[in-house]
Amino acid sequence: MFSPKQDKDANRDPMPAFWRAWGQQETIVRHRGEPRRDLFREHPVWLAVMPLLLDDAARPLRRVADMGSGTGIVAEHFARLGYEVVAIEAAESRAEIARRRLAPYPSARVVVGDALNPPLEVGEVDAIVSRNLMWLLPDPPAAVQGWRNLLAPGGRVAALDATWRLQRYRFSRFLPRKRGNTAPQTMTRPTPLSNTPTSEAAMQAWSQAGLEQVRAVELGWLSAVKDYRDPLRRMADRSRYYAVVGDVPA
Repeated sequence: MFSPKQDKDANRDPMPAFWRAWGQQETIVRHRGEPRRDLFREHPVWLAVMPLLLDDAARPLRRVADMGSGTGIVAEHFARLGYEVVAIEAAESRAEIARRRLAPYPSARVVVGDALNPPLEVGEVDAIVSRNLMWLLPDPPAAVQGWRNLLAPGGRVAALDATWRLQRYRFSRFLPRKRGNTAPQTMTRPTPLSNTPTSEAAMQAWSQAGLEQVRAVELGWLSAVKDYRDPLRRMADRSRYYAVVGDVPA
């Protein structure tokens, strides 16, 4: 086990330190050998979800940036579907795993950088996506606004996240340590989208950023798939997946 205190930056902001340290013990093999529930993040069911983020666009969306890509799981899903993908990840240790994961896909690349200040040129991608990122951000509208400014008219910002995130992580602190509940306390502190009962607050963030055609797709069925082998979580976990999308005005 490790602690983000091992990183010299931990006293300033434990989250970057946590992800750097976490990446140092992650491997692709480790992911694929984890308990069945943890393996859900790589489940093929996500291949059916990713196109929902890019459906009904005003123009073709072929080039995708995955913000906070981690070890490149979402980026790999998009690459498998034939998209050109840029995986943006701040932790070099995790980015290196993403590079190995995405090596078989010539249309995918990994760039080390901050999701809130990504190393992208304006118009370099058609869509910006994320998974399990928005609930951690202190200012979601500002983040979405920054991404919007990188897209040409007709581009899209989309995210996959879930309701009641904070409740889920507080609940997880009481689960057996073998499940790897080593997240820093920062992940149990409130943020604007960390403990919302619906997708409405996320939709408001998209609208405040000046996006149009803002809509949410409720994905509660994903949560049911995730927890179907875990009766305790199924009873206690109120968190439900959703997607929120919005388009840059044409």
